Amino acid sequence: MKKILIKAVFELASPLCVSSGNEGNTDKDVIKDFNGDVFIPGTSIAGALRQYLTESEHKKVFGYTEKLDTGETVSVESALTVYDAEIKNPPQIGLRDGIALDDFKITIPKKKFDYEIIETGAQVTFRFQFKQQDSDPDLTKYLKRLILAIERGDIRFGSKKNRGLGRLKLTKSDDGKFEIYKSEFTKENIRKYFEFDWEKMDKWELGTNDGQADKPKYKKMTIPLKLSGGISVRTYSAKPDAPDYTHIKCNGQPVIPGSTWNGAIRHRTKEILFELGVSACKTESLLDDIFGAKSGDPNASASKIVFSESIIEGGVDVPMTRNKIDRFDGSTMDGALYSEVSHFGGTCDLEIMLIDDESTKWVWGLMVLVIKDIQHGFLSVGGQTAVGRGLFTNSDKIQICGETEYIKALNNQLKSLGLGENLIAV
Repeated sequence: MKKILIKAVFELASPLCVSSGNEGNTDKDVIKDFNGDVFIPGTSIAGALRQYLTESEHKKVFGYTEKLDTGETVSVESALTVYDAEIKNPPQIGLRDGIALDDFKITIPKKKFDYEIIETGAQVTFRFQFKQQDSDPDLTKYLKRLILAIERGDIRFGSKKNRGLGRLKLTKSDDGKFEIYKSEFTKENIRKYFEFDWEKMDKWELGTNDGQADKPKYKKMTIPLKLSGGISVRTYSAKPDAPDYTHIKCNGQPVIPGSTWNGAIRHRTKEILFELGVSACKTESLLDDIFGAKSGDPNASASKIVFSESIIEGGVDVPMTRNKIDRFDGSTMDGALYSEVSHFGGTCDLEIMLIDDESTKWVWGLMVLVIKDIQHGFLSVGGQTAVGRGLFTNSDKIQICGETEYIKALNNQLKSLGLGENLIAV
């Protein structure tokens, strides 16, 4: 028998939302242990890792229970133990507001919600234990693959992970190497197992995964953008001396959440499909296939597209006080004085990730059209768009790699729907 213990230290590259199911502070509070410390349950980690592996691979690593044709049930124990992840030092807990909008950007009744997040920068320690016979193949190669997949963003954790949350990155020690540690115990050093200390482990070099590095699950496109004016993705305050609402921030930095990008881009994608002549029923089906269908829907599915949270750099906060005006007589309305803080200027990157598959090339074609609208200031993002907020431009002309190929794939998709050939100029 051999026991292999592995520890990997990560840092939150984006906020994390792991809910406890409690609604003490918000509609979704972060999970805490009996000491009040935030953590990530081992079940959440194991579920995300298991989903990444193929069926044959996760059977080797996580075991299985199977019913044979004879009626007999066969069970194989998991070779991997996944511990709860520790989040060292009290992390900063943030609050996010969410609303559901219809196609006319009007809030849907009873669709306001809020939830807690763990802010970026928190240190997260994952711990694993492999148990295997000496004669078994080395299963740690699968864990290598999984750790590398976490590092490049193919595996994310918690809820809203396709909308910018739950991204981790490996931390590095002073020698510039990843903080990954490994201890191995066999019958030759069994006594040391009883003296084992998670804080006293040897470095484990990931290398190139013994020549078995995965092809990334997602293809990524990063689009540099420059704010033409201001942007207002609101977060509200009930404090008497605070502004009524401010632009959302994470760890003091202004951001554009992935959910905001998703809402704007999904809506524009719907408009483009309509303009191309796709029927309303087929459009909804295509949108659900690309952006996912909500739970409760009979066709519920995960999103194939991932939007990262964008950090705005180089801008300034601008406070202002405004009155609501009566649209009929032009006078100020009683009790409608409010203050806000919007963010003006600066640059950010829009990062879009899409499952890298031959069947999704036409989706990239749609994204190319949407990106061009954003770059030319035809698509606004966030709130107060009617007064010029949320518009972007490019300081330089950006050439999208593979654009021609993606547009051709989109034309082929439209042709398969019976809408004619080459509807979009290449």
